Amino acid sequence: MDQPVIPAVRKPSPPAPAAVPTSRGEEGHTHNALRRVGFLLLLPYIFIRFSYLTDIFGYLSSSKTFLVLAFGIPVALLTVVSGGLMRAFRAGPTYWASALMLWMVIVVPFGYWKRGSIDILIVAFQTEFSMLFMIAGVVFALSDVQKVLSAISLAGVVTIFASFLFGASQLGRFSIAFGSLANANDYATHLIVLLPFLVLTILNAKNVFVRLGGAVFPLLAVFLLLKTGSRAGLLSLVFILGFLFVRGTQTQRFALVGASIVIMLAAAVAIPRATLLRYLAFGDTRDESIEVSRDLNVAAESASQRQTLLIESLYITAAHPLFGVGPGNFAPAEAELASGSGRRGAWLLSHNTYTEISSETGIPGIIFFLGMLVSSFLSLRSVLKKTRNNPAFASIQRTAVCLMVSLAGFCICIFFASMSYRFYFPALVGLIVSFSAAAQRAFTDNPGSVPSNAVRPRMESVA
Repeated sequence: MDQPVIPAVRKPSPPAPAAVPTSRGEEGHTHNALRRVGFLLLLPYIFIRFSYLTDIFGYLSSSKTFLVLAFGIPVALLTVVSGGLMRAFRAGPTYWASALMLWMVIVVPFGYWKRGSIDILIVAFQTEFSMLFMIAGVVFALSDVQKVLSAISLAGVVTIFASFLFGASQLGRFSIAFGSLANANDYATHLIVLLPFLVLTILNAKNVFVRLGGAVFPLLAVFLLLKTGSRAGLLSLVFILGFLFVRGTQTQRFALVGASIVIMLAAAVAIPRATLLRYLAFGDTRDESIEVSRDLNVAAESASQRQTLLIESLYITAAHPLFGVGPGNFAPAEAELASGSGRRGAWLLSHNTYTEISSETGIPGIIFFLGMLVSSFLSLRSVLKKTRNNPAFASIQRTAVCLMVSLAGFCICIFFASMSYRFYFPALVGLIVSFSAAAQRAFTDNPGSVPSNAVRPRMESVA
């Protein structure tokens, strides 16, 4: 008897592997040719700016170099034509920055020296504040952010080599002998901003030998920082070390303590006595009954002068609360104030970025400046909250900590330095805007890795 034919049952084919979640907006931006070219030109531009390569080439060749313009102009144009300006306005810090820039223009007619304010703003907008829009406009993916971090870290290595080649000490204070980093406080601020990027490069390295070799550069950066005699730099360094110690693993804490001991021993041996004495003079230590060294007196006089400038900048802010005295006009305003009191004007900057902004652009200006600052920290805090105790986002977490520490160190340093019209703050804010947006896309595309109450609906990306 014939057996009944049983039809073959086809086994279901295994499901195709799930594609990596990618948003339509990210695909469009990543393959945007104009944006991509702008990004490739942005990397050397950032390296040139943070390494001050133009200063070095100008010193060696005794001629003016045009590297900043050669890369900056094409990047600016590509940012505009690729829709980068719209991408830059994807977070609060950009709006605060735009408000500050607009207000700086508005206050010019009410300033002491209108032509001087116009000249300062033209340069500041073209080469300094523009970095915020360039970085936020063409840096899109997390991989882009990592390349920018590497460019800044490489600039830090160049700065360290340049310091040993062209560094010089004056009155116990070390800095590069020429250019934009000739001032010891500005040089210390530069090192503080770069230090977290050097550390991040080590943490991201997978090869143990690369980590060990790379560890030399943060140590050298700290050593050079201590040689500057910058009290602001010292305060920022203490904050950075404390922050890293609190957030680090047990192994990282031991390494941090060991590195700190090595640095302190090296500093005690190699740093001049005049520099060590300077760190003692946080206030006016002059006392006729106590014999102190000439170097300590110089440091005390410097501290006293800064206190005077701080008080006068606050007085000018109170006297001109709405419009200030105009961008770049603190020095003549201070000289007029001193003349009215029978003193000779110092004709110096305020040596405090916060009061420089408030005295030159009024209370609205400092509100916009602080708005940039606070919104940047809140953006990073939001990222850190979603990466907490989540190994899947360890790289994002390290980047967020790096940017937060760099920005916080900068904020401490500018209590003692005039950096209102320099590129550091705009560049950091632009990088934070790009990084935060890229991180939020990563969280949304991988919702299973983030607590449900931590992911917010993502807005549609600008095409």
